[in-house]
Amino acid sequence: MFAAGAHNVIVLLVSGLVYGAVFGAIFGFVGHAMTGGRRDFSSRSQIVAARYEVVADAQVADDAKNMLARLAMREG
Repeated sequence: MFAAGAHNVIVLLVSGLVYGAVFGAIFGFVGHAMTGGRRDFSSRSQIVAARYEVVADAQVADDAKNMLARLAMREG
């Protein structure tokens, strides 16, 4: 690419990978040290919906509402 021979291209690619790994490790370590090892997000094992919306045709809307009411009473 920017080198005269094929050997020089390989040297440029390898040195770019090495420099990238070194600087990535340094910046990662500095970032980790500055936050004290705390993460900036909270992980969750599962997501639970706070509410649900049920869509039903007008012909069966009353039946659907009654079924949901019975289910809510059964789960208590």
